[in-house]
Amino acid sequence: MYAIIKNNQKLVGSYLRNAFSFVYILKYVFKLFVKKWWLLSLSSLVFGFVFLLYITQLMTPTYTSSGLVYIDNKYISNKANTYINKYKDVNLGELIASRKLAETSIQILTSDTFIEQVMNATNVGMDVDKIRNSMSIKIKNETQILEIRFKSSKPEVATLLVETILKLSNDEIQRVIRGGSAVIIDEASYPTGPIGVNRLRIFLSGMFWGVLFTAFPILIIDLFDKRIKDQNDLSSRYEYPIIGLIPSIRSSSEKY
Repeated sequence: MYAIIKNNQKLVGSYLRNAFSFVYILKYVFKLFVKKWWLLSLSSLVFGFVFLLYITQLMTPTYTSSGLVYIDNKYISNKANTYINKYKDVNLGELIASRKLAETSIQILTSDTFIEQVMNATNVGMDVDKIRNSMSIKIKNETQILEIRFKSSKPEVATLLVETILKLSNDEIQRVIRGGSAVIIDEASYPTGPIGVNRLRIFLSGMFWGVLFTAFPILIIDLFDKRIKDQNDLSSRYEYPIIGLIPSIRSSSEKY
């Protein structure tokens, strides 16, 4: 029993020493960074401005065109009744039926077959994958209205693609969905300017990397610095107790 208690005491003592060592390391690193605050601040500002200038100057401007289309189906009431009977809720049944129709329409308008039609009709030198990756179709406010967006480095190309998608959507919806139709609500908008760049996010990202790239060399240099700066360095390197400290005394020639 006594041996078990002694072993537990040793384990507790070991855990405490490790915890104190970890806390000491954290305090030491914190003090080290506080001493070098001016260097870290300068580096973060420099990196922030460099990131901002580099990205804003080299980034290709992107333009977005958008349009709205309403997806309808004369058999939607029958589908709604199916969900109403299942969930015993009129509003919920209609909502689920319209949601299913909208989700199905998105899959149709992003299929290879439809995008190939758009590619052949526009002839802008973009393949199927590039058109699909540049376009986005989202359900508008849980309704049967779809918002179609297209991003391009040229505003006329973005507008042309949205116009073509809107025009071809009705025939494709009718071909796939029995009784389906697509009605254009808003024609394709012509972008008046490029998408705004989040300058604050870019600047803060640059500051973060500036602090990171500066803090690492500071730690490495301090790690290989063998000079003794205070009594903690002595205690960590040698097992001998510290008997006393000699204070720093100013000479008589120094002014107070």
